[in-house]
Amino acid sequence: MPNELDPIRGQWYAHLNKGQRFFISAIDEDGGTVEIQHFDGDLEEATFEECSAGVAKRQTASVYLKLLCDLGVLKEIKSGRENIFVHPKYIELLTGEENVWVYYSGVETDSVESG
Repeated sequence: MPNELDPIRGQWYAHLNKGQRFFISAIDEDGGTVEIQHFDGDLEEATFEECSAGVAKRQTASVYLKLLCDLGVLKEIKSGRENIFVHPKYIELLTGEENVWVYYSGVETDSVESG
């Protein structure tokens, strides 16, 4: 069953079955077609149905990023109309003086004793 997805001009999408990325370069609403540009530069015209069949919604990444926020791995910061996802522990590792990685709660690690 095809995904219900309205193509948005100027957005990149990924085809689920083929794994190919493509860009919506033009939309003809009267004709029900879209002009798509593949990642390799090839241009193609497709109907709305062809375009939306087997295509990953562009919101998919947002779903996974929000899940990582719920788990405490990322922190979401709103900046105007944009949402920025930050990995606080990685930022601390890069900018901190000690460069010590603090593991997530519930993660067991093998500790190596220095001798």
